[in-house]
Amino acid sequence: MPPCRPCVPRASQSLPAPLRNAPWLRRLGLSVLFTAALSVLAASTDGVVTHPVPNPLLRADGSPIATAAEWSGQQRDALLSRFEREIYGRTPTTAVPMTADVREDVVLEGGALRRKQVRLTFRSEEGIATAELLILAPGRSTGPVPIFLGLNSGGNWTISQDPGIAAPAGHKRGRHERRWPVDFIVQQGYAVATLCCDDFFPDKNIESYPQSMQRLFPADQRGPGADQWGAIATWAWGLSRALDYLASDPLLDSARVAVIGHSRLGKAALWAGARDARFALVIANNSGCGGAALSKRIAGETVRDINSRFPHWFCGNFRAYNDREAKLPVDQHQLIALIAPRAIAVGSASDDAWADPLGERMALELAQPVFALFGIPSLDAPHPGDRQRLHYHLRPGEHDILLPDWQAYVRFADRVYGRIRD
Repeated sequence: MPPCRPCVPRASQSLPAPLRNAPWLRRLGLSVLFTAALSVLAASTDGVVTHPVPNPLLRADGSPIATAAEWSGQQRDALLSRFEREIYGRTPTTAVPMTADVREDVVLEGGALRRKQVRLTFRSEEGIATAELLILAPGRSTGPVPIFLGLNSGGNWTISQDPGIAAPAGHKRGRHERRWPVDFIVQQGYAVATLCCDDFFPDKNIESYPQSMQRLFPADQRGPGADQWGAIATWAWGLSRALDYLASDPLLDSARVAVIGHSRLGKAALWAGARDARFALVIANNSGCGGAALSKRIAGETVRDINSRFPHWFCGNFRAYNDREAKLPVDQHQLIALIAPRAIAVGSASDDAWADPLGERMALELAQPVFALFGIPSLDAPHPGDRQRLHYHLRPGEHDILLPDWQAYVRFADRVYGRIRD
């Protein structure tokens, strides 16, 4: 694994100082900064080749987008379709009926914690499947609480030592407890909602399609295929189905749901947030290639790397860009832009070169012109106030999601939801 390069300038900082500090550039704003940054992206400031990236404020015919209304219309839909066609695959529009069975609803720890376990059952003419949803919430809340919703890998019992969380016999509890600091999150007034990604698509290999929830859809709507959905899109679909349930639960505030994911599940959280505007906040932690990192920046995990190791994650068309990233018609800053004007947080780790922290930061910066159309302050605005919708942090250490990451995300969520102000 190549070493991390934490001292490399950010995209905006790689502009020559006289240009970067020019008063006229500051007055003209982010769209000019984006255009100027494009001219230097192809240069190798750190020994890494970065191919030119698409300008999100240009339509396919080259005409500019100047207003939020123009972005929110056909441009956004067209861009989402390109991501479906080239990277994530098409998610079917066919509805699969879902029912929810509350298996447990108890208050614990002297009233401090409420635990709910809900079985989601999906039925179609093709079959039946279930997913287990775990909710851990403040026990003394007087009204609906905001939520962090994310998939886990391994089962709900892996996020806590709690013996009351349903688990198959012999399975070790709390294996991923460090990644889910439930006590801290609940003490801050938030609920945690989680499901296992394998309930929706077993994260094994290309042979997992028949075991996934894709089996509930007509045969012509299942993968694998050139533009058929893979595991990432299936996991994203599952997150939206969990949100369907959360919206029905009076304990929870469905208008303040943050969808969160780490690593491969960070990719799924980003795709879910791009597709489903009900998510108020989208959080991608160490999500790398196919997540927040620029694909056209050839650093860390590349398109060939990810398609070779995980051919079940994306649609078949994505493989056409193995070693051909320059030909890719979209890049991840545009995916981040699809979340505007909602909130987006990207977290990196300094020693996680495989996920390319610089590429993650650059993608967030290059999405800023779209957020600016909605009057959202820039990432580094000194006093963003209650309009803050962009967050980035670089945590010391390796590929993981830890308490310092969650502390940053909770504080950002507090700002987004108006719970604290500058």
